[in-house]
Amino acid sequence: MVGYSPAVFIPIHRIMNKDVLPTFGDLNILDITQDMLTGFFEVLKKRKTDIKNEHTILRQSFEYAEKVGIVVINPMAMIKLHRERNRPVYIFAPGEVQLLIDNAHPAWFAD
Repeated sequence: MVGYSPAVFIPIHRIMNKDVLPTFGDLNILDITQDMLTGFFEVLKKRKTDIKNEHTILRQSFEYAEKVGIVVINPMAMIKLHRERNRPVYIFAPGEVQLLIDNAHPAWFAD
């Protein structure tokens, strides 16, 4: 493609050859279902910590296929990535909550 460095396509090429084509390469695009894609991502999640690149490539591919009329229904349309929180959530102990209330500025309280 004009205007893009060839280096841009190296990760896409790797993802397509390593993950996408071995799974879907022999299928007609019209035969790929949402359930198949969901299963693909579940298997991928067990092997990799980050699957957003694979998700993006397939989402954009199906969006383009829908735009040009190759597919009528986009099976990727309802498949969303769920972000996992990596940092722990700290929950105050009851005594800590009371300490915060006792030391809070009066303007912080509603009238």
